Amino acid sequence: QMISFGSECGDINMLKEVAKIAIIAEKSNEMTTYLSNGMSYPRARQEAIVSLYGEEYGTVIANPNNLLGIEYIKAISEINKSIEPFTIQREQVAHDSKDHSEKIASASYIRELIGKGDYDSLAKFCPSSGLEGYLGELQNGKAPMLESEIETAILYRLRTMSLEEFETLPDVNEGLEHRLHRMSRKATSLEEFYHLVKTKRYTLARIRRIVYSALIGVTIDDSKMSPQYIRVLATNKRGMEIIANAKGKTTIPIAPKFATLYKQSPVGIELDVMATNIANLACPNKKSGNEDFVKNTIIVK
Repeated sequence: QMISFGSECGDINMLKEVAKIAIIAEKSNEMTTYLSNGMSYPRARQEAIVSLYGEEYGTVIANPNNLLGIEYIKAISEINKSIEPFTIQREQVAHDSKDHSEKIASASYIRELIGKGDYDSLAKFCPSSGLEGYLGELQNGKAPMLESEIETAILYRLRTMSLEEFETLPDVNEGLEHRLHRMSRKATSLEEFYHLVKTKRYTLARIRRIVYSALIGVTIDDSKMSPQYIRVLATNKRGMEIIANAKGKTTIPIAPKFATLYKQSPVGIELDVMATNIANLACPNKKSGNEDFVKNTIIVK
């Protein structure tokens, strides 16, 4: 078994070493001190690593793709699985960069082009088949999915939640539920809510995760579950053979058809349905619910 990911570092041994260091740093007195001084968790961890082990290691964990890979490695060690991590060095364009090379751009820059409707520029960085598919979805009113389309629904959900409900959300601890509950009654827009809740300690990315967990109904217990089923979104002929051979041999259900999985009722599948139903409301032309049951797996020839 193997997991592959991109990284700025490109050195799997260095990432493994930093992963071990990070686990120690997270429990250190230095980490506690930085957090008590109001630093965000990622920044406090980086500074603790620099204090304990030097600038070189702190620089590695400061890069976003390195950090994601390090979290993969930490997770593998926690679940004690014989999964071998492998990394590919990210080149030319940094994560979230507004720069681009002749043929490569970051996902953030591509989303910016989509937002502007600059499809001529977009064509330089996307495969023709991918661009054709997107433009088709755009023409049919199925793209782009925008947070602004469901902003009122999100604010309604937040305003009607009790303090106890906020306590059950993933990533909510250290009394954050009180701030979330209070600001949900004060904010008149999502942007204002994010601004009111965000601090050095609570990053915008964390607040967004909490908001969407609240919207869909994901609890702390849900987030701690291991995968309960395997849903195949796309496959080819060889993939279909693998799926057929896996039947009766896997510890969790696997199927290319969602309806088949749903009949087996694995835990958490209702959250999948809820997420799709809500996402469909974010389209310019609102799509009907329960799309999961009618959307077929893509078969690549």
